[in-house]
Amino acid sequence: MFSSLVYEVAWSRSLALVFGTTIYAFTAVLTAFMAGLALGAYVFGRVADRTKTPVLLFAKLEFALAASGVLLIPLFDLTYRVRLALFSQLQGSSAMLFIMFSIVFLLLIVPAGIMGATFPLMTKIYSRNFGRDISDVYAVDTIFAGAGALCGGFLFLPYLGLSQTIVLAAALNLLAGLVLYQGRER
Repeated sequence: MFSSLVYEVAWSRSLALVFGTTIYAFTAVLTAFMAGLALGAYVFGRVADRTKTPVLLFAKLEFALAASGVLLIPLFDLTYRVRLALFSQLQGSSAMLFIMFSIVFLLLIVPAGIMGATFPLMTKIYSRNFGRDISDVYAVDTIFAGAGALCGGFLFLPYLGLSQTIVLAAALNLLAGLVLYQGRER
């Protein structure tokens, strides 16, 4: 969850340009983020119960998250261009807000869904291998999520900028995927 919250903070900042204000950007990101987490956890909760290779599936999800995170950089730029094209006709209207919110939601639901998919797999992997209670997994996940939000907002964005912060989060997903892939047999 560390990189997930780094993404969330960076996406909120990046999309403030699209919406023209941080409140709408944050609302759109949070809505898509929570919906994606719920949808991914729901769908992959069932998959996690049936898979014989949860570590390999987790690795693949980390790779997919890295790819989708980086892919969003040019897509956010394109979304901003759509806003500029629509601005003269729909300036200040609720239609403009609805269109931009819908585009952003559709862009973010996939990576957020991937993020949500990792939790049931993580729970299956660690509760089986280490006999950990689900609450222990959730507690560690929450600590790393908080660290990701803090580092994303107060360290990475000020020193790296938006695009490089997203690239860093993607690199962390790639690293996690590689570690999981290497340890898939264990």
